[in-house]
Amino acid sequence: MPKDTFFKITETKRKFLVDVGSKIFASKDFEEIEIKEIVEAAMIPRGSFYAYFYDLEDYYSYVISKLQEQRVEETEALAKSFNGDFFKFIIMMYENDIRNLANPSRLLLQHHYFRYIQAIKKGSLMGTIYNLNKRKNVMSILIKIPINSEAKNKISLEEKEFIADLCMTIYLSTYNQAIQENLSSDEHLNLFKKRIRIIEKGVKSC
Repeated sequence: MPKDTFFKITETKRKFLVDVGSKIFASKDFEEIEIKEIVEAAMIPRGSFYAYFYDLEDYYSYVISKLQEQRVEETEALAKSFNGDFFKFIIMMYENDIRNLANPSRLLLQHHYFRYIQAIKKGSLMGTIYNLNKRKNVMSILIKIPINSEAKNKISLEEKEFIADLCMTIYLSTYNQAIQENLSSDEHLNLFKKRIRIIEKGVKSC
């Protein structure tokens, strides 16, 4: 969490520092980055950086947290205009993420961050997807979407949370596999749909 001084500067300047961080952290792994290139790109004295942040990791965590918040806002906007069941929504959400892969900078930033949290064992990839540390997160949005009107029995909240968690585990594993194997957007989406349909079929039969 940045120091109090950071929150006293203008919103425009805060956003600029996040934008600078997004570009630099997308360009290389965390271990290869030095504060020198941050302050040069942001055009601020080194002392100002330490007035705003405790260290480079603190800055990195803040930049990522703002991007996570942006993702939650995107998911919430999708949910507000959506009329259908959970399985259709999660496929639409996945398709939206695939479109974001067209942005090389965002894709590389995700790659580097996934590697970072795996290397230092801080947090989890699931936490990255869900943004679990915030009251408003992806999971809180998902559980409000009706699971499936064709299910034979009523789905409890606990079962709903389990289904959402299972689908998001598949979401993440498919996402990583597709990137590693350099699948096309269509191959990427079809693989996810195939896996989600298996879960949907099981839910309908319950």
